[in-house]
Amino acid sequence: MRIANTVSDSIVDGPGLRFTVFTQGCPHRCPGCHNPGTHDPAGGREVSVAELAAELAATSVVSSKELMEDCTVTLARENKMP
Repeated sequence: MRIANTVSDSIVDGPGLRFTVFTQGCPHRCPGCHNPGTHDPAGGREVSVAELAAELAATSVVSSKELMEDCTVTLARENKMP
């Protein structure tokens, strides 16, 4: 999996404390995009699911008494609008 970055304790990417993974290669190129560095499919870094799981397990999101109770996945699809 190619990712741009991770944020181990985000409070702006949804309700509660979240571990956020920004994937690489977004095709949308939205005007005013907050993450234009994620557009290049060759950018970022390659990681395995096991590496991400280990990174998540080492964060305060998981190690605190307030365990992760939700997961949000956002997939980028080609824009099919005319």
